[in-house]
Amino acid sequence: MAKRQKGQAKVETIKLESLEVVYVDMGDIKPNPYNPNRQSDHEFEMLQSSIETDGFTQPVIVQSSDAQFLPSHIVDGEHRWRAAAAEGLTRIPVVYVNFTEEQMKISTIRHNTARGSHDVELEANVLRDLEKLGALDFAQDALGLSDVEIQRLIEDIQAPEGLAGEDFADSWDVGISADNGDQGGDESQSNNSRTISGTPEAVEAMRRAEVAARAANTEEERQAVIKDLKVYRLMLSFPFSDKALITSVLGDEPASKILELIKAEAEKV
Repeated sequence: MAKRQKGQAKVETIKLESLEVVYVDMGDIKPNPYNPNRQSDHEFEMLQSSIETDGFTQPVIVQSSDAQFLPSHIVDGEHRWRAAAAEGLTRIPVVYVNFTEEQMKISTIRHNTARGSHDVELEANVLRDLEKLGALDFAQDALGLSDVEIQRLIEDIQAPEGLAGEDFADSWDVGISADNGDQGGDESQSNNSRTISGTPEAVEAMRRAEVAARAANTEEERQAVIKDLKVYRLMLSFPFSDKALITSVLGDEPASKILELIKAEAEKV
């Protein structure tokens, strides 16, 4: 992983101390074309209500007009910008930055991740762009992603070609398993947070094994760790029309609920 350069913390502190907030016309800024954030209608209404009641309390982060990459485009705060427009505001507070393409995309993901609100597939696309730019190690370090998480996002997020174009509920996702296959998992639509799919026990096992694999001294030890990490994959797909029924029974953590139901049935035998 990329290391923080000597003196970087001091530079960041100076930048923070000299932060300048300016008010600009709504039409002078525009959304970026890659934003992996998403927001439900209810969340957007809550944001509008917050702006109406409390005012615009958090500036939008925007690329400066002389930036080489996407000048005058939003780095963070697109939904605040849209909510302000819906509320009829004509000017909003903005903090201008001058980021490279790598810095801008990483910053957008980092802001979204901190709020727990982003589209995993769109985020994966941004990370693939960063990989092409040779900035994936820097992005992994800046975002605090483990090797398992970054590999899952880069390599395994897309559905099989045979399912391309189909309409599936957002709550269902495909994650990776320990043996480099993939595991059926869940992506909660209610909180839209990024997670490694599967039950909490499976996720914790993957994290422990990743640490053990890094500490392995020989290839034989590493393979033994990977063998112990194997998980059973259960991937289910349903018509979108059944989404309400399924989520009413399985809730926001379908993998854990299915395991709970299976254990309950096993106890009856």
